[in-house]
Amino acid sequence: MNKLVVITTFSMANGYRLAGIDAHGVADEKAAEALMRDYIDGCEPVLLAIDDELFSKVDHKLIKSLYDCKHIALVTIPSKSQKPSTRVNQEHLYNMIRHATGTQIHFKGESDGSSK
Repeated sequence: MNKLVVITTFSMANGYRLAGIDAHGVADEKAAEALMRDYIDGCEPVLLAIDDELFSKVDHKLIKSLYDCKHIALVTIPSKSQKPSTRVNQEHLYNMIRHATGTQIHFKGESDGSSK
């Protein structure tokens, strides 16, 4: 991968641009999906970083296409700016780790009995 591309909200895009990153600000997940399709159809190898909140709303068929694409490496970037409860933080972290690694984790003390 020789290029990093970020798809994020309008309010965050300029910060990435100031850091010298190719960033696209979008209004909603439909605009993000259109950009993702452009990169899927292209041939250029890219590391595609997508705002986590936008990514969670993307069509599942498109997500599968992204994963199947040989010239795209995909990561999500956290978008939460508020301080949610500890449980919400754990769920968010759990989902990010599961997405990035494909591994399911359990936090110590969870009530499902999977960890002690």
